[in-house]
Amino acid sequence: MSTAAMLDTHPSSATLDREALARAIDACLACSQTCTACADACLAEPDVAEMARCIRDDLDCADVCQATGRILTRQTAGDPHLTRAVLEACIQACSTCAASCGEHREHHEHCRICADVCEACGQACRAVLHAL
Repeated sequence: MSTAAMLDTHPSSATLDREALARAIDACLACSQTCTACADACLAEPDVAEMARCIRDDLDCADVCQATGRILTRQTAGDPHLTRAVLEACIQACSTCAASCGEHREHHEHCRICADVCEACGQACRAVLHAL
């Protein structure tokens, strides 16, 4: 079942565009997984010491995206101030991680993929943030 279909089954009336919300949730969860995988791939690189910042940014972004996806999924009695803060944090984490991975994108395919996924997640979160 898709995220959008699940949101459509929720009995509360939607205050946000459910399609944009579903895209952001999916993007956050995909970004969390991608950043975790990228950090693991970075750890396996021969130049791992040079990847320390990228690994840290990957793991921070993975955690923030995971939390954001989970918070956005909850539709009952949410706090719009918290939602806004979490979205802003996610956008920042994605921007930081995309820049960090971007420094390695020419040498490591996993960093290129991660940077692209982070940029897409940031855009999806911005769409929801503007809809708040």
